[in-house]
Amino acid sequence: MPEPSAAVLFAAPPDKPREWLRLRLEELGCEVSQASDGASALQRMHERPPDILVACADLPILDGYLMVQALRRAPKFERLLAILLTETSSESDIARGWMHGADLCVPLDQPREDILGTILRVFSTTYCLEPSPAWLKAALPSR
Repeated sequence: MPEPSAAVLFAAPPDKPREWLRLRLEELGCEVSQASDGASALQRMHERPPDILVACADLPILDGYLMVQALRRAPKFERLLAILLTETSSESDIARGWMHGADLCVPLDQPREDILGTILRVFSTTYCLEPSPAWLKAALPSR
């Protein structure tokens, strides 16, 4: 396994089957911490800021949209890569995510390979991963 290349906070409701994404990020060398609701995710962000936030829009207590919006108000998080996982690929879900400050909105109503591929492409073009490592190429679905 590669050395951790990015600290990721993965915020997902405990009742949703999204563990596969967290496990895949760990396999790819990310250091992943978790939160099960928006309020605890905000608290963890302030205690130990990650490089990247991957959050579900449907978080309990404080939803992912409002959590990202709250983060964007804090100057120390203005450069944070915030990826919001939306329930659907509807224009309204995506637009709502962008309006609340998400850098990327990834719909969960698509195949897992596409979800992971989208996220990894963003990782590879930002500050957190080496350019085109072999393990990243192997993880991406071929197009």
